[in-house]
This record gives sequence, structure tokens and C-alpha cells, in this order.
Amino acid sequence: MPFLNDPRRTVTINLYPDEYESLAEDALTAGYQTPGTYAKALILARGEAPEPILDQRSEERVGKLQGANEWLLEQFEHAQAVLRKAGVFFQLAPRPSSGQ
Repeated sequence: MPFLNDPRRTVTINLYPDEYESLAEDALTAGYQTPGTYAKALILARGEAPEPILDQRSEERVGKLQGANEWLLEQFEHAQAVLRKAGVFFQLAPRPSSGQ
């Protein structure tokens, strides 16, 4: 007889809040009532292709990444300006090649 709380029957997935919301929306789109049952179904499929769900949030994700990139660029330019005023000059090292 299997244990009541068999650890092999549970899976813990840690997601960021926005990714959890995306999983919840995908679960509703696929016809599941909860994200947990949808995630379990995906895991139990074990490599079998589930029904395709079109990514409806790709533009939103790309926008977030572009916004974060712009913010980092602004921070970098600000740091360069502060260092120039302090009389510190530097040059970034070239990117290492990927070997392709």
C-alpha cells in the first residue's frame, strides 16, 4: 500500500509571480481549473508534446526586457559620467568570442 504522503507524488515548482500568472492563464486556456493540475499534467506527459498553446505574452515579455535593458544602459551612462567628472577613465574589455 503506498504511503498517504508519498513524496514521489508531489512536485514543487518555484516561479516568479509574473511567471505563475502566465502559467495560470495557460492553464485556463488549456481547460484546467488550477495551475497546479496543469503543471502536474505537463510533468506527467514526460516529454510527450502537449496541445500547443500559442504564446500570447511574447510582446509583453520582450517589452519588459527592452525596458530593463534601457534602464541598465542609463545607469551605465550615468556611472560613466560620474567617473569622468572624478577624473577616472576606463575602457571596457572586448567581449570574448563564443568560439563559433
